Amino acid sequence: MVINLAVALCRAEFISSAQEQEVILKAKAGGMNVPSALLALNIFNSADLAKIIAELFGEPLRNIKQYPWEKTNTFINQQDLVLSSQALPLELRNNQLFLGISDPTRIDIQDDFQFATGYSIVPVLLEVTQIEGAIRRLYGKNVTENVRTVNVSDSELEALGNTNEEILASDELFSDDAPVSRYIQQVLLEAVRKQASDIHFEPFEQSYQIRFRLDGILQTHSTPPAGISRRLSTRLKIISKLNIAERRLPQDGRIKLNLSENKAIDMRVSTLPTVGRKSGAADIGWWQRCAGYRRPGL
Repeated sequence: MVINLAVALCRAEFISSAQEQEVILKAKAGGMNVPSALLALNIFNSADLAKIIAELFGEPLRNIKQYPWEKTNTFINQQDLVLSSQALPLELRNNQLFLGISDPTRIDIQDDFQFATGYSIVPVLLEVTQIEGAIRRLYGKNVTENVRTVNVSDSELEALGNTNEEILASDELFSDDAPVSRYIQQVLLEAVRKQASDIHFEPFEQSYQIRFRLDGILQTHSTPPAGISRRLSTRLKIISKLNIAERRLPQDGRIKLNLSENKAIDMRVSTLPTVGRKSGAADIGWWQRCAGYRRPGL
């Protein structure tokens, strides 16, 4: 169960009961494992968390650099299982597969790899960020390589930022081929390629930023012109099936991003108007799930 590590940390008094519940909710809502949820909530950093888990379970902490993980994954060829479990094959020795894990309570993951590969599994405790970084390098681009999009140029974005934003009823925002629609698609696909756990669209009075959460840390992806704030907010609400006229209250919705005939990502969308930002603007973040490509813990 995804909650076991959180429970163990609480019982050992590394986190409080309130933090345990917060981590469980974050893991479930975000489609992530407990270590990733702990980092996303800034309860621990990656190195400290790994040391605590090693101490708690009596497991030696290893470094991914000790293993030929790239060659091993090419040979094992278990992309879907690696992506869904967020565990990483590290090395094959004498019919034993050394498997990088960040959560020792997830025995089911070890069973899945043993069933899929036929090898005996030797769990190896690693920092969660080492695993996530390796998986991004291995598979981050593969999942979207067949998606064809026409990227939006800087000049197109600048032109959008210099035109009237009072266009809530405009057909432009309902068209998949419009520049603002293509720009959002471009951002979402880049987040998938980088295996971001969530995305934040953040409008301010005089600026705008889009940030991805990578390895539990929010990092700036781009800073489009502030003038397209309303277009971005409204288009995101349209594709999330939210009320575009509601600008004062938070809303929750979903986006299904199709990558191919048999691969899609189900995204949870939350909008949150905040004080000090442009009227009606929203923070929009989501967590990814899909068949064939999903965050761990589902």
